[in-house]
Amino acid sequence: DVDESEGTGIWTCQEGIRLHAATATITSAHLFRIASADAAQRGLAKKSLDGGIVVGTIKFPSEDGRKSFVEDLRCATFAAFLMSFIQGFDLLEKADLENKWNLNYASIVQIWRAGCIIQSDYISDLLEKVYHEGHGDGNLVCNRHIAEHLMKYYPALKKVVLRATEADANIPSLSASLEFVKYSGSTDLPTQFMEAELDYFGNHMFDLKGAGPGKPKTGSHHFEWQPARGIHETK
Repeated sequence: DVDESEGTGIWTCQEGIRLHAATATITSAHLFRIASADAAQRGLAKKSLDGGIVVGTIKFPSEDGRKSFVEDLRCATFAAFLMSFIQGFDLLEKADLENKWNLNYASIVQIWRAGCIIQSDYISDLLEKVYHEGHGDGNLVCNRHIAEHLMKYYPALKKVVLRATEADANIPSLSASLEFVKYSGSTDLPTQFMEAELDYFGNHMFDLKGAGPGKPKTGSHHFEWQPARGIHETK
């Protein structure tokens, strides 16, 4: 799977990071593709990990339980597909703002509907309606119609990620999608330590939570941190 033809995936990951677009579902899928391509390295790692992590079997107490999980998996897959669209359009909107392309997003939905890879009539219908009506401020997660779908399928997505994690199954994009929903709608993220490190090492500045939300920008506060000390130095 390494033929130097995965340009779209590479460009999406690169531009997502550069433009500060949280393309978590898309990026995790591409990183998984990169890992899958190097079977030789995975073989070496498997030996060093004493056989690696063996994927187990998800067991069900009854046939009804199995059918219920399959339905949850269907809903979780739909949620991840929808988030891929959300993240892709968020990236396009940020690039559009930077380059002043004045893109017609409803037309892009039509192009994607007829694509050879990106196809989903239901999601296309949903997004086309949202763009014709105007999705308002923020990315598509901030639109009420989109948010209702995300919250409707969130429980199924969470169940699938939990069961798959218990079985040590590989679910990079589903788990990334779950986290995307969680942090996209949170106003209190546990990033204080990371921001403190950035400010300590590079004077990156920070804002205070009590100051209220604002647009992404350089913070207005800096702290003169004490010199770092190792574990042995603190004893």
